[in-house]
Amino acid sequence: MFHTGLRQGLVIHFWELVMHTFLSAVQQFVKDEDGITAIEYGLIAALMATAITAGFLLIKTNLLSVLTEISTNLVLKD
Repeated sequence: MFHTGLRQGLVIHFWELVMHTFLSAVQQFVKDEDGITAIEYGLIAALMATAITAGFLLIKTNLLSVLTEISTNLVLKD
């Protein structure tokens, strides 16, 4: 078996490598602008979907009456 001091040194070295790898990954993520662009596009898409939904809810009643009138006229013309 390993000597206690050697084992502790290996454990400390292992965690130093883990932390170094983690910090490098975080730094690379912060520098990467593709992720930010994707988030911006996602927010724009969500905003557009909200605007389209709100617009549809505003014209829903009028649209339903127009389509009902067209449907009634088509049935009556036969």
